[in-house]
Amino acid sequence: MLLQGAFHAHSVTEHRLLDLAKQLDELSKTSHQLTEAFVAHQSDSEVRLFVSWIDEGCAEQVFDVIERVFPEATAAHIGDDSSATSRTNCITASMSGLENLVEVNSKTIGFENGQYEFVRGFRIGRECVRVGEFRAFVEATGYQTTAQQHGDQETYESNSAIDCIDEEEVNRSVVTMVSKVDALEYCNWAGVRLPSEAEWLAASVLDWDPLPPGQSIVDALKKLSEFGRLISSGHAEWTATCYSVPGTAVTRSGPRYFLEHDWRDRCWAQHFVEAHYDLMLSFRVVHDSS
Repeated sequence: MLLQGAFHAHSVTEHRLLDLAKQLDELSKTSHQLTEAFVAHQSDSEVRLFVSWIDEGCAEQVFDVIERVFPEATAAHIGDDSSATSRTNCITASMSGLENLVEVNSKTIGFENGQYEFVRGFRIGRECVRVGEFRAFVEATGYQTTAQQHGDQETYESNSAIDCIDEEEVNRSVVTMVSKVDALEYCNWAGVRLPSEAEWLAASVLDWDPLPPGQSIVDALKKLSEFGRLISSGHAEWTATCYSVPGTAVTRSGPRYFLEHDWRDRCWAQHFVEAHYDLMLSFRVVHDSS
């Protein structure tokens, strides 16, 4: 059976297409059901595939390969070429990205110092980048993180926070031990970007009217649905915003969800040199394409 499929991703480069073609070729050699698979580059944001197989269960294997090479892919489908118009025989898979994004509407946000800023709507990761996603970038590019370059024994894939869990759980864990330099390299590869400090606040805080004294965030969250809510990493997160000192960036750990009446008195923002990394720093990304 000859089928065609397509998926959308950022930064569809020749290097990544070659990597995808190589992995699909390896899959066709190891799978008795998948007989052939090759790639046709459509544009800088879409890839079209032609796949020949015996068992439709091969679709999941193909999707796994796509997700390894293009972890930011927003959606993928593979369907019978003869029904390309109606798509009645399509097998659809949500890739990491689409189901993991939060739409943030345009809004005006406030800072602890009393300043305000208007932020245009955007899409941001519901969760921080995971170890598996960051590992896909490292394996595709050969990149060495700041910690690895420094010869640190603790790195993004081996540190005291994840050493006692199995590999599958490690891949699902929030990536840490990454500097802003590392985060920017990942973003360049994946075709995404870090949020500005204002964007981070716009996504994190759902209601800019402070809660009245005596009402806790816990009580407010009980009335809140998951829609539009970021999943807290429990870490501070890198932003694209630079501090007044050159080479220094702003990280944010809050406020989150709602504003308590004394939120301006707390120290939510910190400033680190861009090469800094530790177990309590991570990052999430903004997707600009529609």
